[in-house]
Parts: sequence; structure tokens; C-alpha cells
Amino acid sequence: MRDKTKGRRSGPQEIHLESLDAQDENGRSHADGLADELADPEGEAIALQQELILKRLALQHLSERDREIYFRIHYLGQARKAIGPDYGISPQAVGQIYAKAARKLNEEAQRDPEFMRISDYGGGNQS
Repeated sequence: MRDKTKGRRSGPQEIHLESLDAQDENGRSHADGLADELADPEGEAIALQQELILKRLALQHLSERDREIYFRIHYLGQARKAIGPDYGISPQAVGQIYAKAARKLNEEAQRDPEFMRISDYGGGNQS
């Protein structure tokens, strides 16, 4: 890189490469500011298992419409305003259906032995 830039003038938008391990004046490296994706692998595994159980419970206990609305908001992050026209209902009605579905899934999860086994709710996996 140095050979290729020898003799060039630096401009206002010059790019300077620096190692992530390079330290600033406070002794912190650039890498210190990066989030550790695997900071809690056990927590991530538990959360994934919980989501799989909630999906199973949704398939068992929610109507097709309510399940689709729940999935579209909860997993796809779609706006209520965008979902309403697909079902001929207002965004407010979409929000009410989503809230009702979330409460129903929470109630069913509290009764599900597998969910309770891996969760920190009363009687769950507490050490």
C-alpha cells in the first residue's frame, strides 16, 4: 500500500488504514468498541429455543390471520399500517390483534413444560 501511494499528495478525503489493535491516547483499541457477538452464547441458545417454542405454540393456538399478523410484526418488523389493508382492517385493529396474540402466546408459554424448563420463570431453569 505504501509503495502504491508514494509521492501522492493527500487530499481531504484520504483514507488512512489503521489496525483494530492500534491504541488511542487512552490506551483503548478500536476493537474495544466493537460488540462481541458471542458475549452470551448460552443466552442466545436459550432465546432461540424459546422462539422456536413460541412458533410452535402460535401454530397450535392462534388462528391463521392472528398468527400471520403476529409473525409479520414480531419477526418481520412490518408496520401495522402496511398490514391492515391486507386484511381489510385498520392499523389500530392490527395492533389489538397483535397484542391479544402476544398475551395468548405468553399464557400458553407459561403452561408449556418445555418453555418453562429452559426459562427463568418460576420453576424454570434456576441454579
